[in-house]
Amino acid sequence: MSIPPLDPPRPIAPGGHGRRVGVEVELGDIPASAMAEAVQARFGGALVELDPHLFEVRGARYGTWLTKLDTRYAHQAARQRTDPADPQSAPNQILHDIAQVTDKVVADVMQVWMPTELVAPPVPYGALPLLDGLLMDMQAQGATGTRASPLYAFGVHLNVEIATAEADWLLAVLRAYVLCSDWLRSLIRVDLARRMVPYVDPFPDDYVARILDPAYAPDLDGLIADYLADNPTRNREVDLLPLFAWLAPDQVAAATTDERVRGRPVFHYRLPNADPEDGEWSLVGEWNRMMAVERLAEDPQRLSAMAAAWLDGHHRGRRSAWPEDCREWLPAGA
Repeated sequence: MSIPPLDPPRPIAPGGHGRRVGVEVELGDIPASAMAEAVQARFGGALVELDPHLFEVRGARYGTWLTKLDTRYAHQAARQRTDPADPQSAPNQILHDIAQVTDKVVADVMQVWMPTELVAPPVPYGALPLLDGLLMDMQAQGATGTRASPLYAFGVHLNVEIATAEADWLLAVLRAYVLCSDWLRSLIRVDLARRMVPYVDPFPDDYVARILDPAYAPDLDGLIADYLADNPTRNREVDLLPLFAWLAPDQVAAATTDERVRGRPVFHYRLPNADPEDGEWSLVGEWNRMMAVERLAEDPQRLSAMAAAWLDGHHRGRRSAWPEDCREWLPAGA
């Protein structure tokens, strides 16, 4: 069933353009080469092989697309590639050649159970149906999602471009998200294998209680400092380290030494499964769930009342009914 992507309540990004979304999807049973060919067939561009399990599609619609076996151990040679025209690089060429052979052996073994990842450039949110079509193309070639095997833990990441860097709005979206977290988990039915690996942990209850307190009204520096004190990790269902590294790089660098944190003006939403076998699943559907969160953030009275109900249930030890209670508070159509 095809559904349209919901418009954000605030559709314009800080740069004045329409808001975009970056998409990362993990799939099984399809090589990076076939994934890249599917991208090229639908969006054009030039296919470039960086190694047998790492491809770029350059000059395609919306920008450069990346497909790869999703493990850093399989691409050492691509990262160490030397320039044959540079005499300084010659002593490293033998090491590069060895790494290239090792990469292929490691990758050939790991592709049996490691996902192949599609990394799309930021696209206008209205283009998400085209990406759903691309995933259907890949499924037709045999690509599978997380439910195809108990060993798979395949997910989707949406990098949702922010509308503004104002602390009040960021806090409202964060509050809305933590209030909707249990409800989202009940809808998504996060795969067991994914719950056993990092990156989709919920926010700690003590942190949630702190930011839902009606007296909590930090400026941007305070919001970032409090987040980093309780969440100095990428292992969150919505990872705000990229956003805060974009806004306050020195502050984030002092709190985490993880070199994978790159500053970007996005909410890095990690919770959804990659589930193409489910006929009701789509990237558009996952985007629309995030828009339900943003719509709640734009309704301060509803948000405050919902926060009060969560805090009351939290203090009285009543949490199990919250996913169902949550539906009563959400805006119509969520």
